[in-house]
Parts: sequence; structure tokens; C-alpha cells
Amino acid sequence: MTKKKRNRSRPLGSFETRLQKFADDARVAARKMPPGREREMLMKQARQTETVMEVSDSLTLRKQPRPNGPAGRAAMIEETFDSRTLAIMNAALDRICEGALHGEEHATRKRVARYIIKCAKSGRTTLHELTNAGQRALAKVAAAAG
Repeated sequence: MTKKKRNRSRPLGSFETRLQKFADDARVAARKMPPGREREMLMKQARQTETVMEVSDSLTLRKQPRPNGPAGRAAMIEETFDSRTLAIMNAALDRICEGALHGEEHATRKRVARYIIKCAKSGRTTLHELTNAGQRALAKVAAAAG
């Protein structure tokens, strides 16, 4: 029996570049589709990908000089939290932003994500705790808007 060799090829481009391309491709595909469930799912995937990029960017060590663009997002959120916590963080973000007035806007999702990350870094990683942290952020956004 012949032993198979592992595929050791590296993907083209950095992880951040591939994330950005995925988000852009999803948006382009969604814009070509008629309104409906599939279009909304593609737009949601694009927003989630952008949120992952923002969260990753906020976790990047600030002491190191960073190049502009996706290549500057060196430290990934996956290195900080385990997969279970990441899944809970994503669920909390989606739960909070789904029903919010400006929840689909990038700036709102970014602010809510930052509060969720701060909460998770402090060791509070249950869905309830992360959702509460995100709701506090959303309340501050609403208060600032007027």
C-alpha cells in the first residue's frame, strides 16, 4: 500500500487578503441576485467576514508598525480565543445586530464587536454575558445618535 503525500502547498495571498476577496465576491454575487433569502445570506456572510477582519485588526499588537490594508492585520482573533468562544462571540454579535435599527451598518457592528471582545478578554465568555456587553455598546450608539 502506497502512502499518500500530504498537500503542503500554501494558499496564494495572506489570510486577510483572502478574507477581503471572499467578502468582495459575496457582495458582488449578492448584488446580481434578485431580493430574497439567498441574497440576504450572501450579504450576511460578507458582513460577518468584514467583522472578523475588524476584530482581527483590533487584536493586532499596537506596538508593531503595521502596513496599510489587509496585510496589516497580522494577529488573528483565532489565536486569542478557542473555537467555542469564537462561535459564541459571533452568535452574540448576530443576535444583537439583527434587530437593531442600525445593526447592519459596519460602524455599529464594529463597535458592538469591540465590546464583545473586551468582555471575552476579561474571561466572561457565556452567550448571556457577551450579549449583554454588546447590548451596552448598542445602547451607547443609540444614545450618541440622539
